[in-house]
Amino acid sequence: MKKAISMLSIIISIFYLFAENQITKFDGGNHQLNLSFYNSYLSGLTARSRNFGNSVSSIVIDPSLNILNPAAIGFLKESMLSLDLAPGFSFDLSNFVEDPVNEAVDEAIKDTESPNISKKYPDFELNAGQSGLLNNISVTKVGLPIGSVGFTWYRPFYLDLSFLGNSIEFVVEDSVLKDVGQESEYTEKTVLPLSVELLANSMINMQTANFSWGKQVGENVSIGAGLNLNRIDIEAGLDAKIGGFIRQYGGDTDISVTFDDPNVVYRNTMNNSIRIDFNKDIIGTNYALSWQVNPGLYLDLVLNTPKSAKLDGSLQIVQHTLGALKINYEKDGVDGIPGNEDDEEMFDVELLKPSQLAYTNRTVYVSDDIKIQIPGNLALATTYIKNDFKFIFSFEIPFGELSLDYKCERYRDGQKKNIEENTFEAYADTTSLRYKVGLKPKQNIKIAAGWKNFAFSTQLFIFDQIADGLKDKDGNFVEPAKNIIIPSIALGTGFYITKNTLMDINIVALPNPFLRTSLTWKF
Repeated sequence: MKKAISMLSIIISIFYLFAENQITKFDGGNHQLNLSFYNSYLSGLTARSRNFGNSVSSIVIDPSLNILNPAAIGFLKESMLSLDLAPGFSFDLSNFVEDPVNEAVDEAIKDTESPNISKKYPDFELNAGQSGLLNNISVTKVGLPIGSVGFTWYRPFYLDLSFLGNSIEFVVEDSVLKDVGQESEYTEKTVLPLSVELLANSMINMQTANFSWGKQVGENVSIGAGLNLNRIDIEAGLDAKIGGFIRQYGGDTDISVTFDDPNVVYRNTMNNSIRIDFNKDIIGTNYALSWQVNPGLYLDLVLNTPKSAKLDGSLQIVQHTLGALKINYEKDGVDGIPGNEDDEEMFDVELLKPSQLAYTNRTVYVSDDIKIQIPGNLALATTYIKNDFKFIFSFEIPFGELSLDYKCERYRDGQKKNIEENTFEAYADTTSLRYKVGLKPKQNIKIAAGWKNFAFSTQLFIFDQIADGLKDKDGNFVEPAKNIIIPSIALGTGFYITKNTLMDINIVALPNPFLRTSLTWKF
């Protein structure tokens, strides 16, 4: 729902029409947004590991140990094959977003609408759901001369979003009284009708293939290591096709100019576009030690190394703005008094040639330099067992960060006003920019308890925000948030449906894939 509201706000604000009482007609058009999502970053690799807090404890017998704690597979006596399943589904949430979308429209244009505005709210369709079915497959083979080996494929994150916006239309008008107090006094009127067609899509897909080895080296000690290959694909596209024209009349003025006119030699398009396509294979490792201190106490230590890589691909963003349109103009000037020299107009076109009324400025962002960083950690788990009761305390010390660090070149050209000389001058400049967004983990504390077939867990994930280079709407650098806490809980059960087949279910798990189930076959 928040995505829908944000999308409509962007559609309306992209044209910079922030003048007072100017929009006389608004038709929100038809919109379709489809979202498919899956995320298991904080929810573990399988339903069973999630029920026990996704800890590295070696007593959680599950093929997910291939990734979480490869040393623990050295203690296993049976080979295992596991499938982690979550159903795929989609809900039509249109009825739930209708009122928020309408409120978002009201909020977005409240400073620009005229008192007698003709307004039609958007017809919005939202389908959102889970990308499910098979999200993890693990197999562990024991009894080999070299110890135990395992393989796991899983998908920690997937997002697929598409947006289609048709027939968004609005009319902006501006009236200015000219030659005030003179015999030639007249009203000059500028009318700007616009129509918008939007097509946007984005996809982020992360997959991991993991190879693990574990071997018992003493009566109560096992060591292990793992190698994982991470595949990351990021794609995004946006086409905003903006049609319309500018009509200015009054006195001796009578000008009409159409956007995207193929017969003109100057640039007069308002169309915008985004093209992003990056991918990379990233290799990581982990090393583990498991020690059964006595029949009731286990200690597990796992080191996960951080990973980083420069992604292959490119980014290009093209934006056009109307140079003759003044952002946040002061109708009565700085002094707030109408009818004197400091009054401003929404369309400052008197100094432009009539043919350049629709001349647009252009900004282009180009990059092929995006670096991703994935943090590592040192995880320590202490497990106490007595009869049917299990208690796990796990503490993870992260190092590194989860971030996207990208550099880009910004090219700008167009016309800007020289305030002192009261003229418009051509300009062109190139600026190197750098941004970094993400989060820096600080601690991850996990507690889990199990009794017979049931398990309960909770964890606190603490991190700082990374927002280097980002600015707010006022042009000030964003102050990143500190000590953000994401809590999570899980309650689940496991039971045998056949002699060798175990089913684990997350009854309650937040955050977590919905209706998640794991099937484990021991052979």
